[in-house]
Amino acid sequence: LALTGGVKPAQVRKAVATARNVALRFKRDIEKKGEELKALIEEQTHALEKKVSKLNAMVEVAQEAIWTIELYLGRHEKIKQLRGGKAAPKKTPITIRQLVLNMDEECAVAAEYGGIDTQDVEEFDKWIQKPKHLQQVLPEPKGVVALHVRGQMKHHGDDDAVTETYFLMRNGARLYRIHTAFLAKRHLFPTKDEFDNFFYDFDFDWDTHERRKRPLRPGGYEYMEAMKKADKRRRHYLRCLLFLQGLIDRTKVFHPMPAPQINLCNPDEHDEYLRFIRDAELLLPSGKPTFNDWLRTINSQMEVGMRIVGEWRTYHTSGRELERRSHPSGHSPDSHTPYIIETVKGGYFIIRFPYETWRGTASRRASYCVYPSDDWVINFDLVTVEDVDFYINSRVDRHEYTRLFPLLKCVRRLKRAEIKEEKPFRKLLTGQIAGKHGVDVKEAAAEVDGLVRWWKFKNKTHRALTSDDNKALRMIVHEFGLKHEREQDLKQQHADQDRVVKALLKAAPEAIYIGHRKGREYVTISPMNADNVFVCEQTWRHGEYGLEEKACRDWTLLDKRVERWTELWSNQRWPEISIGLRRAKVLTDPEITQAIKWGFSFLGPHERDDHKGGWSSRHKNSKFRFMPLAATWQRKKFKLTLYYSTLKTLFPPKNRLLTGDRDGAAIHYLHVVWEWKKDGLHFFRSGNSEIVAKIENPPWVSEKKHGYDHEADVDTRLVRIWKK
Repeated sequence: LALTGGVKPAQVRKAVATARNVALRFKRDIEKKGEELKALIEEQTHALEKKVSKLNAMVEVAQEAIWTIELYLGRHEKIKQLRGGKAAPKKTPITIRQLVLNMDEECAVAAEYGGIDTQDVEEFDKWIQKPKHLQQVLPEPKGVVALHVRGQMKHHGDDDAVTETYFLMRNGARLYRIHTAFLAKRHLFPTKDEFDNFFYDFDFDWDTHERRKRPLRPGGYEYMEAMKKADKRRRHYLRCLLFLQGLIDRTKVFHPMPAPQINLCNPDEHDEYLRFIRDAELLLPSGKPTFNDWLRTINSQMEVGMRIVGEWRTYHTSGRELERRSHPSGHSPDSHTPYIIETVKGGYFIIRFPYETWRGTASRRASYCVYPSDDWVINFDLVTVEDVDFYINSRVDRHEYTRLFPLLKCVRRLKRAEIKEEKPFRKLLTGQIAGKHGVDVKEAAAEVDGLVRWWKFKNKTHRALTSDDNKALRMIVHEFGLKHEREQDLKQQHADQDRVVKALLKAAPEAIYIGHRKGREYVTISPMNADNVFVCEQTWRHGEYGLEEKACRDWTLLDKRVERWTELWSNQRWPEISIGLRRAKVLTDPEITQAIKWGFSFLGPHERDDHKGGWSSRHKNSKFRFMPLAATWQRKKFKLTLYYSTLKTLFPPKNRLLTGDRDGAAIHYLHVVWEWKKDGLHFFRSGNSEIVAKIENPPWVSEKKHGYDHEADVDTRLVRIWKK
């Protein structure tokens, strides 16, 4: 570039620098003005936001007040009379029930299709009009109870079914259903400690398996949030009372009333005109196990010959699981149909059923594997109608198994049908017992239930008894005679009973049960270990020279023979002893020791086979080096697990050789299963996997604390000291 006009380069450079400085000055001034303007805008915006937030709070309070007034006035209220009739007497107090119920759980209508939803409320209206159903939901002659349509969503996004609230009002024979915009929660009025619990924090202690209660620090963030939640809940309950007050003031649902004007917020009127039923706080344990514990208990007693009923198609885990369990694959049994367990293999049972092909019914039946842990299957022979009625009507944990209502209703129907089918047989049996053994008909009838149950469980295949079953009739009548004879023997020896019991306790100090067999024969039962499975059964004879031991059987299992004994004495551990377990399912202590030795001796070649792809040829015959760590025996599941680790994983990594620090170690575990064959007991590998655990918290300790209800459920048979 050439300069013209005699301008010197230095002058040009000076002019350019001056222009650049001026431009930079202007830029800085503009940026400064922009920051000042931005700060001013942010300040004004913040001030406006504060004003808007205050206005929003005021608007929210105003909207809440308007909605509350509309709630009292019944602006969005729909009242439907379900039934007419005579009203309750004038002096009858109005009852308000605390617990909010769920329609689908109470009536179980359309349970086969998942239960009713918001489209089927009329079905509940038909159901509730029956006297026994009304007595179940609202037994008081004048009162109100709140209901949600469902306790859980039937379909994704069906929130209305869970939150939408209906009120059932009763006045004598009259019945009303009211729908309003008010959404009740779990209770219509608070529990005694509900507001106090806002100011406590609850956590679970894994060592004691109990909830710990810790008060919040006043003035702290959690405490202030708790105050807001408590205030919000208080306003919710006040709106609920205001809605009910509006019903009393502006409708004639509860007329004639015990007083011209009733104020729900006046405690002086509660005893005279009102009754608040705290049924949510009265849901105390009934003494019966929870449904899941009950189902687990009866299914754990499955045996060959027993009948089971299941929700095979509806609640199956997956298509792949169906293929794995059934043969030919893809076929499953019919739901709500009893099937007899025909075979047991390992940890599962096998049932068989006919199935259809494109040619028609197959000549051979299909098979299906059932596990005792399957929660869509019920052991039909160990269920009673009373049990099913209790769990269908129990409100304690019913929401957890509403999906099984169709199965429970089916089992109840089948049980009632079997009782009806057996009625002629039981009547005939009562007459045969009374005639042959010369006892009163009432006495014979009282023994029939126990005798029929004894015969069913005595035989391999369980079935209903009919009047033409001569063999069953003959055997049961004979069993009554033996039982009657044992009772007579016991009455004759009544004077010696206390002395015999004391002598037996002295001869067998570890005994937990003493029973009378027959004549002058007695039996004592002593546990062999802490598993409540194997016992030592000793038979004694009380003669003129004192007690004489006739037989002693160590490591034996109790069976139905116990029902023939007459209990003379037992302690608190006797009810915990398992009766009727299969011998192939459990192991004695010596057999567990044998299984542990087999498992650790199996590990060397087993690990080489598993890792043969990574082993070089020069190591293929070398011995696999590992360290046994622990072996655990799960008492309730009869499961043996071995823990071990390779030697190199027990040492610190190279970069921590000086400190010896390790974050964790790779621990392998192996499950050992067994099977009895003609030549004795055989052990097999069930599974092998790897976990990473910290040294201070090995997996067998965690297994005790977190995996089971009590530490006593896991027995650690071998533990090596695991040090850094």
